[in-house]
Amino acid sequence: MLAWERGSEESFLYLACIMVLFWSCDFISNFLTSFTKEDVLVRDFRAIAKQYAKTWLFIDLAVVSVDWLAIGLQSFSDPSGQDNTDAKKYIKVIRFLKAFRLVRVLAVLRSGRFAQVQEAVVRRATVLGVNLQIQFAMGLTRLVFVILWLNHLGSCFWWVFVKNYKDYSTTDNSWHDLIIADSDVPANVNNGELDAFWYVSGFYWSITAMFSCASVLQPQNYAETVFSIVYIIFGMLFGSSLISSVAAMLVDFQVVTRDQNEKLRTLRKYLRQNGVQPSLSLKIQKQIVERIFADT
Repeated sequence: MLAWERGSEESFLYLACIMVLFWSCDFISNFLTSFTKEDVLVRDFRAIAKQYAKTWLFIDLAVVSVDWLAIGLQSFSDPSGQDNTDAKKYIKVIRFLKAFRLVRVLAVLRSGRFAQVQEAVVRRATVLGVNLQIQFAMGLTRLVFVILWLNHLGSCFWWVFVKNYKDYSTTDNSWHDLIIADSDVPANVNNGELDAFWYVSGFYWSITAMFSCASVLQPQNYAETVFSIVYIIFGMLFGSSLISSVAAMLVDFQVVTRDQNEKLRTLRKYLRQNGVQPSLSLKIQKQIVERIFADT
């Protein structure tokens, strides 16, 4: 929404209202969420409000206020685009201020609530004996989310660059003109489909530049060359670190799995050599498996 300027279409307003209601409810619930202090659970409303004011109160208030202000300006702006130049300027500023929501999202992910949910899932998986697989799947899901999110941002930055610098090319050529000429975009295509086309093109460019360290589009001018170099360096650093993280997770998963299988194999061999009854052997193995999974 920061890169693609959408009007006051009802579908986007409904989606924006849902997001604002979520953050508003989260803002109110923080006044009702107890916290621990010196291993003591604090439930006093004044103490909770004071603690909230010391942490995320003003950032949350700014996020919610900016969102409601953006919805108000978009709702009362002229859909035809006439006589709302000032409103458009304010909306652009507000869109950039919405970037503070990213800080809040990261804080929520690192907060105790998210950790409690993750701990509950792992605890349930431990009872079922699949906690190792669940932990691996959750870690892999986080990495995939980071990859998609980074490339989403890359697609937005790419489109902002293409849109704003297409008329300032020193060679009279640009990515915008090249893609339009090669794709044969129909003249009667609506704005939604056109935005989707540019978003997918930018996402494809971003993900190939990040993991192949090369621009899938040949730069057409000096500015595009500089932009490609900067983004490729960024992709080389972050892409390689993400790939190494995935490789490290796979290695750790294989090592832990092999160690657990070796312990269970040794246990079965010991029980078999000492003539333990099958019914008792199964109970012992079940207890050992639960203890092994609980320690991982």
